[in-house]
Amino acid sequence: MTTKHELRQHYLEKRKNLSDLEVHEKSLKIVHELMISQVIPLSLKKIALYAPIHKEVETFSLYQSLLSRGVQTYFPRLFKSRDIEFALATTWEDLVLTSKGFLEPSSMKKVEPLPSIEAIIVPGIVFDHSGFRIGYGLGCYDKALKGYQGLKIGLAYDFQVVSSVPHEESDVAMDWVVTEEKIIQKTEGRIL
Repeated sequence: MTTKHELRQHYLEKRKNLSDLEVHEKSLKIVHELMISQVIPLSLKKIALYAPIHKEVETFSLYQSLLSRGVQTYFPRLFKSRDIEFALATTWEDLVLTSKGFLEPSSMKKVEPLPSIEAIIVPGIVFDHSGFRIGYGLGCYDKALKGYQGLKIGLAYDFQVVSSVPHEESDVAMDWVVTEEKIIQKTEGRIL
């Protein structure tokens, strides 16, 4: 069996080899699939997403779509303790570049308690058909999402989805994984 570390390195390298144009075009398709599928119910009004790094699926068009629907959007702030909190971003310009190289809401922005956020859009390096993911290995999202009752949605390029990834009891599976080619629903194990 391939280890998490080996999978992480392999798929980071594959993602790194995407051109900027490929990232942009695939990201637009992924966001389109996400929005037309109604994986995110129209009734949701508080959604967390991420600002991409290292050629992750771009979320700016998703952010714009959510804002146009009147959704309040929250972005993660990461602490040295590997804790994450989610803070409101009413414009993309509310995000500031940190010393870690991430775009995060400024410290002046309102923090929202995680249980009141109805869905979280999560990045990853590799996902499987059961919704498990491999991230950068810090465990930040798994720690934050433990016991979370809202929707957990992973965004990935189609090549980042494999049949199975190694996972531990502390790993939290996504309810949905959306790529430019398919939508995977964890609860029913279906690929749409």
